[in-house]
Amino acid sequence: MHERAVPARNLTLDAVQLDRIFPFYLQLDRGLLVQAMGPSLRKLVPDLVVGDPYTQHFLVNQPTGIGTLQDWIASAGDLVVFRSRSNPAVVLRGTVEPLGDSGLMFLVTAAAASFDKMRQLGLGLRDYALYDSVAEVLRSSSQNLDLMELRVQIEQLRAIVELGDSGVLHAGPSGSVEHVNRTLCEMFGIDESRIAGLTLDAFEKHLGELLAPEESRRQPISALLDAVLESQGQAAAIKHTRTIRLISPRRVTLLMSLTLTSRRDIVLYFRDITKEAEVDRMKSEFLSTAAHELRTPLASIFGFAELMMTRKMAPEQLQELLGTIHRQSQLLINLINELLDLSRIESRQGKDFHRQYCRVGTIIDQTIKGLLIKHDKRQVKLYMPHGAEAIMVDPEKTQQALLNVLSNAFKYSPNGGDITLETVLKEEGSDRFVGIRVTDQGMGMTTEQLARVFERFWRADPSGAIPGTGLGMSLVKEITELQEGRVQIESMPQQGTAVTLWFPLTADFVLSRPSDLQDPGMAA
Repeated sequence: MHERAVPARNLTLDAVQLDRIFPFYLQLDRGLLVQAMGPSLRKLVPDLVVGDPYTQHFLVNQPTGIGTLQDWIASAGDLVVFRSRSNPAVVLRGTVEPLGDSGLMFLVTAAAASFDKMRQLGLGLRDYALYDSVAEVLRSSSQNLDLMELRVQIEQLRAIVELGDSGVLHAGPSGSVEHVNRTLCEMFGIDESRIAGLTLDAFEKHLGELLAPEESRRQPISALLDAVLESQGQAAAIKHTRTIRLISPRRVTLLMSLTLTSRRDIVLYFRDITKEAEVDRMKSEFLSTAAHELRTPLASIFGFAELMMTRKMAPEQLQELLGTIHRQSQLLINLINELLDLSRIESRQGKDFHRQYCRVGTIIDQTIKGLLIKHDKRQVKLYMPHGAEAIMVDPEKTQQALLNVLSNAFKYSPNGGDITLETVLKEEGSDRFVGIRVTDQGMGMTTEQLARVFERFWRADPSGAIPGTGLGMSLVKEITELQEGRVQIESMPQQGTAVTLWFPLTADFVLSRPSDLQDPGMAA
């Protein structure tokens, strides 16, 4: 081996400086025993102990043929490569520095080809010296990894925004629109080709053209932005909301949120709350109407009872007042019973229905028998060509629904006219349905009235001249739909109304003989 004389070099670094500048250093004494080590090397090789022979912990891959102190001194300045005996993945690279009579100093660093490799070794960037070229490569790798992760996160967020059912618009501080999702374009009828070059002012102008008339003078975006600016404080992002109603491209109620980020970007978020708003409206209207409907008979009962208690009356007058109290009490009982029926049916979702195969004709016959319209001599005209068809229903609940439809036919045709009940069939693809249709020649309904016919307490005649609770058709709809059926209503003002209850026919049920028929149901 070629030997050369290397002058001894005296380092003047204290322990703290040495640890900071060479965190992986390894110092040996003249006997090649471990004398000191850097904090990062201690972390990397935790079983390394002062006083141990260095060869107990490391294999020397380079330079080769090293065995004595003089061999190391002769290799000063050459590349040194150590590999851990206990963990071959740990590789140290650097140089050796003779310390005169004191021994040797190995100024090395841990090799790591990637950021993940460094993590596997249990190290972090802080374990490397700032000037370390390995650390610089790892830092670059870390930044690239962070950028890749950031790109992945951005793509994930973009996918979530695009697939969501809410509209999102992002505008920069200058007001230029930087991104809108597809839902927003559909919500406001914006052609995607117009997005490029779109500004927040142009979008607000377009929005103003879609607002309902009662909101046409409002500038919701500007108003929200002003509110945000007025309430600015310590928060990094400020958010305000308001409700707007559009009439185009379709009638909707939207909850609009505006967020101003710390970079002064503007994010607009639009959520369709049409159903929630309608439910709130119906709930408020239901409570108001229910209170009114309950108060009216109660007021009559209370008033006439008080009159009877405070005044002396002839027997005929008392009898008349008692008759009024009885009628109002009956109306109150009917109202409460229908409310309880509707509530029970909705809450149970048909679980208390006792469904069985029933002949359509039997259900109709049983319903007609229970129909009692006082002071009305009209009869129901029956046409039942499909009365033998079988449907899977709860006979009592179905009779209740049909009875409500028949009662409405009589009540809402006060000027007379035929009441017809017939059965019809139709096919939809491979499915077959039988319908029970009730037709009257009464007052009929407009398109707007038809849209509200299933609302609770709603009546086509709001005058109160026609008795009823306004809950009948709600019950009809619930009972029919919970049995896989549906209600169809056709009506024209002053020409009458036709209500059809459609029920599916079961293909696998075959009526083999007349004795299979039972009242009101049939054994399967």
